[in-house]
Amino acid sequence: MADELDMQRLHSEQIARSILWWLDGGPDSGGLATDSFLAPKAALAAIKDMIGRYEGLSEWVDAVEKAAAADAAVQVAISVDAPTTVIMNLRTEAQSARASTGRLAGPKADNPENLVRALAALQTLAAQKPEGY
Repeated sequence: MADELDMQRLHSEQIARSILWWLDGGPDSGGLATDSFLAPKAALAAIKDMIGRYEGLSEWVDAVEKAAAADAAVQVAISVDAPTTVIMNLRTEAQSARASTGRLAGPKADNPENLVRALAALQTLAAQKPEGY
């Protein structure tokens, strides 16, 4: 976990890169989407906007996350040769979690699949650590 000094360093680097971006032409300079210090923070802002803007998206994401975790638990249990009763119980829980995702209407958007793929990409970007951290 980053300590306070690391967080200050990160913030200082973000400020420095923001200043250089502005001096290099601002919006016309491009390159921010791949900046390892600015893009993860920007992705968090985009995620927050998407979650707030699209009805049903937050609930759908929560349900899908639970279903994926439940399926992962089954796979992990199988991979370590857990007792059959544990695997069977986990399978039942996973089936229930998958079924709950099917009962949701999903996010209300013109292209829901594109929306959730973009959200997944933003989540991946937000999870990236800046170079050197």
